[in-house]
Amino acid sequence: MSQLLLRSFTNPEALRTFEPVRLLTFLRPYADFFRSRGVKLPEASNANETDLDRLAEVMMTPSADTPADLVNALHHITELATTEAADVLMRAARDEGISIESPSDASAADIALQMWMADPDLVCRKHAEHQTERRQTFAAFFATGAVEPRWRPKRQFLSRFTKAASEWFDMRRRGRGLKVFLHEYNEEVRFIVRRGGLYQREGSLDEGKPGSVHFRPMRFDVLILDRATGELRINAESDPAMRMYRVNLGLFLFGDREFFAEKCERYNLDPIRRLGRMCLACGDVPGIQRVVLKSVTIARDNPYGRRSSERGDDVFAALELDGDENLLTEHVLLSASFKVFFANSKRSRTVTIRPPNIAHYERRDDGPVIERWLIARGFARIGPRRKAHEPLASG
Repeated sequence: MSQLLLRSFTNPEALRTFEPVRLLTFLRPYADFFRSRGVKLPEASNANETDLDRLAEVMMTPSADTPADLVNALHHITELATTEAADVLMRAARDEGISIESPSDASAADIALQMWMADPDLVCRKHAEHQTERRQTFAAFFATGAVEPRWRPKRQFLSRFTKAASEWFDMRRRGRGLKVFLHEYNEEVRFIVRRGGLYQREGSLDEGKPGSVHFRPMRFDVLILDRATGELRINAESDPAMRMYRVNLGLFLFGDREFFAEKCERYNLDPIRRLGRMCLACGDVPGIQRVVLKSVTIARDNPYGRRSSERGDDVFAALELDGDENLLTEHVLLSASFKVFFANSKRSRTVTIRPPNIAHYERRDDGPVIERWLIARGFARIGPRRKAHEPLASG
């Protein structure tokens, strides 16, 4: 039986983030399993006597008899055992009328644990949405038509899309069980795809005896469709997977495999060549105080594809000091990273653009304000707006 490796439980310190009685309550249904592995769960009155060292050892070495639902639960709980996720889960509990204990000493792990015991399906949805916020690099594709502003994919679309994506990954040895979560956020419709990765085996040590664990890791891909612009943004592990998502969304939403154009010139670096340091001006973009060119990758005039990188605290200043200001105008620029200083933050953050359609943000929630700056300076453009038509899957 394949298992998910529980990396978060490889030491007892992770288990100590749970209130002992709550942890025992969660583990009690699996008492026979733990007993078979040499761990006897104490009564609730003696919760502090739980052998956390041995529990951690059992959890990091799953075997054929490890309950699959225990593995699944622990994966979701540990992924959401953060302060940010706890706020999301408590808000979801209020919205759904779910009552959980949240005393002042409840940890983020306690809240995630209680939510799982109350409504595991809700936790799975919130976990999928959480994956969206963690993604920072997206490829953009322009639509060849516009999207109705209020449409929402019907269940039949999700069924067809899920079947096609599941078959595609299964053929590439990623396993079955793919699931798509749908989440709407302002003008965005987000498709979070939970699937398997390639099978993995790793060495393990169980009670001093070497062995191995085998498992299929859980992976997430994120697809975001902007209803206002018709732009599709995809975060996936490979170009073939990205193409599959782009084609299938176009096919099942609009009846056109190429509705989202493969060639998309979303970003360019011409402002660096044309404007020099002036391309960093930001006084017309509220929320940004200053922008600095942090690095740039250059394609040399070389038949062997030679590339070079210029890096520094301020690339423009460094090149001027060395008398190399023309370097950026004499060669093709392949990528550039900018250090952005925000009005409401003491710490700068970085955005990297790689023409024609790749952007990487240090934090995804910086995206909207940085996009305004990129568009204002000519580094980015919005896709052509076309007459809207009703999608096949609208409703």
